[in-house]
Amino acid sequence: SLGAVIAFALIYGAIDHTVRRAFVASVQDERSELLTDMRRNHLTLAQAVNDAIQESPDMFFSLMDKRGRAVTGNFPWASKRPGWQTFRRLDGVALPAGVLAVDGVAMPVPGGRMLFIGKDASWLSVLNARLAYVFGSVFGLMTALGLLASLLIAYSSLQRVRAISETSRDIMAGDLSRRIKLYGRDDE
Repeated sequence: SLGAVIAFALIYGAIDHTVRRAFVASVQDERSELLTDMRRNHLTLAQAVNDAIQESPDMFFSLMDKRGRAVTGNFPWASKRPGWQTFRRLDGVALPAGVLAVDGVAMPVPGGRMLFIGKDASWLSVLNARLAYVFGSVFGLMTALGLLASLLIAYSSLQRVRAISETSRDIMAGDLSRRIKLYGRDDE
């Protein structure tokens, strides 16, 4: 059981690390592209965000002013905290239809504003649920088999101890003809 937990933790950690790196790279690419388009086309950040929303339907953007009010975007992000963030429908977050989770990063941008760029992470939620199901199934099966094997071993050992005890009681009661049965394993 401990081995299964350790194996699951290692596998899950490796998958999570790889996926996060890919998500962060995707979001950073989107941010770079957004800021480049803004400078190249002499757009305001809000215009660049609106253009990015049209060009990347699987991405989510939210631009907040320095007071924390929404300026533009297609995602109702209201946290003022920078860094990596995950929003899940299961946590009660209002997400767009068909989206189970959004992973993204919030970063400060010029003018004291905050920009959140996220990506649909529904497939990651499904993957996590499947991993949990597989782990639960394997862990449950291993635990059940371990319990069954230990019960069989205990039953077998108890039967042998009972036979020794009964024979010993009979010998102590005066039946000197009784003998303890040998099983040929030299473990009595």
